[in-house]
Amino acid sequence: MSKNLSLDFQRKLVSTLEYNCAERNNLIEILIEILNCARSTAYKKVNLKLGFSIDEIIIIARHFDLSLDFFMSHKSRPVPFLSDALIKLPEKSISYIQNILNHLHFLTKLPNVSYTYLAGEVPIFHYMAFKKLMMFKLFVWQYASWGITSHKNLLDIGQYINDKELILTIETCIHTFYQFSGVEIWNIRMIDTTLDQIQYFIPMQGYKNKHEIMDIFYELEELVSHLENICISATKRIESKEMLNKSKVKIYMNELVHSNDSVLITSDVGNMLFTSIDNPNYIRTNEERMIKHIEAWINKTILHSTNISGESEKQRRILFTILRQKLDKGKLEIENLIKTYYS
Repeated sequence: MSKNLSLDFQRKLVSTLEYNCAERNNLIEILIEILNCARSTAYKKVNLKLGFSIDEIIIIARHFDLSLDFFMSHKSRPVPFLSDALIKLPEKSISYIQNILNHLHFLTKLPNVSYTYLAGEVPIFHYMAFKKLMMFKLFVWQYASWGITSHKNLLDIGQYINDKELILTIETCIHTFYQFSGVEIWNIRMIDTTLDQIQYFIPMQGYKNKHEIMDIFYELEELVSHLENICISATKRIESKEMLNKSKVKIYMNELVHSNDSVLITSDVGNMLFTSIDNPNYIRTNEERMIKHIEAWINKTILHSTNISGESEKQRRILFTILRQKLDKGKLEIENLIKTYYS
């Protein structure tokens, strides 16, 4: 391997390790331990002043569960993705939220960071502004995706709301995300899944009482109004007693291409893609070919989408009229189900 190729390999490797460790000091400590090397040696390797040996690369790859294909440059190589869910599925809701927060904390350290969020349903961070609705989504994922049955398949909103650590972590997540400027591409069906989920658990009598069902629905209505305000102002804004965070955002409406949630992160020091397959879990990659492919795909999607933020009043009104019609229809269906199963 030539000097330039080996340096490029090591640069990509160190960048990935720093991401996995969140803090450079954490990475140094891990390298000292697994490579059995001096602190000065670890610093030289991380600062690209000293190369890793083949044995050291293998040790690092095994410790961090990395594919070495990830750092090679040949065009026919596989595209490697990392999955936190493969390493360990969440055992409780806060584990999932804390993992998201860990990624967000890393992104705050990137210079000139921005994002493009291609949404299958409402982006998760907007749900976080509404406690009962967010707790309902966590309940659904526990039941359907993570197989957590500690709540005996009965939703008790109060049990979630009283979890102060969970609430604080969610609030920190949304305040952190609302610092980032970016682009979001929504779709006309983005509240359909949540309406279906609310209805799904009614015949199962999966709610503690009928009042909680309507509380969740009313917060979904509030969420739609919140999304409309984001579009009108072209600004994400979240305020609490302790802090205010806001940032510019451009919103498009996509009616042509269906997608799972995909988030492309760009910065001056590198790019990364998060995408959902086993919703709500994400896989991620910073592989250059995949990043370029997704950038091109997103640009094509935007080309066939409609701007609904800022001055685009007509298209925005059309969208939110449709969303509120969906809410009206969903409310009638929910109320009829409540009469049948919670009378």
